[in-house]
Amino acid sequence: GGLKRYLVVKSCSAMLTAMLVTSGIFLLHAVVWNQVAVRHDPAIYPMHNNFFSSASLYYKWFEINHGLPIYLSMSAGMGISAAVWSIVGLATAVWVPDKLLAISIPYCLYALIGTQLSYYLVGVRVPHPSTLFNDALTIQDIWQTLVMYGILMALAFMMYGAGVNRRVRHG
Repeated sequence: GGLKRYLVVKSCSAMLTAMLVTSGIFLLHAVVWNQVAVRHDPAIYPMHNNFFSSASLYYKWFEINHGLPIYLSMSAGMGISAAVWSIVGLATAVWVPDKLLAISIPYCLYALIGTQLSYYLVGVRVPHPSTLFNDALTIQDIWQTLVMYGILMALAFMMYGAGVNRRVRHG
């Protein structure tokens, strides 16, 4: 019904906005920086050597169209990350009335995941939240991070739905 539609529309608009703003700002930065600074071109500038690990996806993409695939990959990774964290933000905001805490809690969760606390507590390694736009990106990293983000987004969406449902019923 109406509540389910509201949840889907609100979640999709938050995700889309987060993706577009984050990816767009990064791409704008990359375009401006390539115009302001010396353009990446190892053929003309020998100091632009490939410093990526050979295991990284970026190693193969380094010399393609001035590194364009790297910029696009990083932008997509930032967009996906922003979309997931927008749902975490919605879930937090619906349960926590304090606006400062609603902003701080997702940030703290991001930082906690990045510290590998889960490995020290229960022996389970989770990817760092910035893995999708990290310069050591591999195919295995992409899959692990997408699984982690899928679980996080599902949990956040369930919490968001439960919080909105609670507010509708109890005011």
